[in-house]
Amino acid sequence: MRKVRILGIAPYEGIGILLESIAARRNDVSLDMYVGDMDDGASIAKKYAPDGYDIILSRGGTAELIQELQLLPVVDIPISVYDIFRSIRLADHSQKKYAVVGFPSITKNAIFLKDMLQNHIPIFTVHDITEAQNTLRQVKELGYEMVVCDVIASSLASQFHLSSILISSGEESIASALDVAVQVATQRLVISDEKLFFEKMLENETVPVVVYTPDGRLFYQSTVTPLPENIRNILKNKLPSMTERSPQKFHYEYSGLVYAITGKVIPVRDTSYIAYYINMRKVPLVLSKNGIRYTNFEQAQNDFQNSFYRIANVSAPCFEAAEQFLESGFPIAVIGEPGTGKAALIKYIYLHSAMSSSPMSIIDCAKMNDKMWDFLTSNHNSPLSDTKTTIHIKNIHTLEDGAFYELLYILDSLKLYKRNLLLFTIEKRPEETLDTRSQELLNRLHCLTVCTAPLADNVRDIPNIVSLYINHLNIIYGKNIIGLEPEALAMLQEFPWEYNYNQLIRAVTELVLGAAAPVIPVYAVKQLLKKEKTSFAPSAAVSGGTGIDVSNKTLEEIDLAVIRHVLNEEGGNQSRAAKRLGISRSTLWRMLQKTE
Repeated sequence: MRKVRILGIAPYEGIGILLESIAARRNDVSLDMYVGDMDDGASIAKKYAPDGYDIILSRGGTAELIQELQLLPVVDIPISVYDIFRSIRLADHSQKKYAVVGFPSITKNAIFLKDMLQNHIPIFTVHDITEAQNTLRQVKELGYEMVVCDVIASSLASQFHLSSILISSGEESIASALDVAVQVATQRLVISDEKLFFEKMLENETVPVVVYTPDGRLFYQSTVTPLPENIRNILKNKLPSMTERSPQKFHYEYSGLVYAITGKVIPVRDTSYIAYYINMRKVPLVLSKNGIRYTNFEQAQNDFQNSFYRIANVSAPCFEAAEQFLESGFPIAVIGEPGTGKAALIKYIYLHSAMSSSPMSIIDCAKMNDKMWDFLTSNHNSPLSDTKTTIHIKNIHTLEDGAFYELLYILDSLKLYKRNLLLFTIEKRPEETLDTRSQELLNRLHCLTVCTAPLADNVRDIPNIVSLYINHLNIIYGKNIIGLEPEALAMLQEFPWEYNYNQLIRAVTELVLGAAAPVIPVYAVKQLLKKEKTSFAPSAAVSGGTGIDVSNKTLEEIDLAVIRHVLNEEGGNQSRAAKRLGISRSTLWRMLQKTE
């Protein structure tokens, strides 16, 4: 029996995981799953729907947009009363004041649930993005801290510094939608003979093949991975000349690859299709160097939107302070303990700066060798020669004194911050004072400073943080965890998180992925914290007066314990500690990173 070919377009990863899992149990469907919300989902449908699918399975507003394209029949994955109930229970565990915000498809079931439970949950119905923005602003003004909502409201909530719990479709809703999709798809006509002909002709090609109609519509592509947008635009722009002269060969370099493309016209009846055969190979780029890399707006935005610090909204005061500092034009230094979101804050600053239309260069001083240092300080292609860009310098404390003062002289004498956005990250633990060189850097370059707060300053909000992150993990991994037992939450609040939020994130992720029931029990948390305490507890004092425990330790672990001991005696001053140990500052820093 021929399987029904389904194009799944999920607004978020969790639905995709559940849909793939349910489809794998059936022998009558073949599912290809993509993730894209609203316009992104519609773009995916435009790209892949012509490639022999029978039906499209999506959800909510994304499904409505795809339906308007009239490419294929679209089945909408519903949100059930139980789905809403599960999200509301998760919000209850967060101990935050919340409201339900969503389109009518959600709020009508929420109202029914509210009446059935005789609950007083505030419910706000919206019909478009503009109304959603206005409603979220109103919700914030009314003193609510969190919204239980659909994908659109969730994507907008952070603009108003609101936490959000996304209402996700459960397994029952997805299984029901899959049944409907199979029923509808069986009524469709078989794929045309012309389409089958092209697929058979191209399936044995060893290089990717992309076929367009003369009007620029994607008719076929032999690779699941879409080509970069720049390459797709070039292929479309070549279509008029291809119809006049065929075949043609041309090359294009993009993102470290050379695309060797051969295009030719294939006439079928009254239509002439344009086929491109694409051979890709790497370019030995001189600029692919250790210690310097680049990111653009889209990459940084994707990283930030999916980061814990955006999801849990724990750094909102830092975000607001940094955004105000941007107006000054001075360099900004982000200072804080390990694991407090310094990298996420750097991305936020870049995304909200006037320089965000240009790439951000990231200079990691810890990875610099002599050759890279010469490039950075002398080559006209160095990021330090750029204008109207963002330059992020990290791990500057690992430089030797000569290199540090050379870099400081370049930054100061050239006044790079006058024509660029200059950003620094400086790591400082509570027991350490800011070293002399970092103080000189801040003072000489007139840096404005933003200090990220440790988790110890936010212990009361751990229940909220954990609930929000569990919701995020539920979406990513298709889980249905609704929270932790109260005593387990209290244990998390009492634990000394030496590596702050990063350590908490890792611990919660481990709890969620290992959970066998909707509520994580006390014994699971107790077991995990015991392991964390063993891994990160300070060494116990032993005889000999050093305070270093060498029992049952490897040579590397003993070396690290000695380094920590000397660093503590020197008040956190890494220069003096390195001198006593007879190693360089960069070697000291790299060894310390093994414990991070």
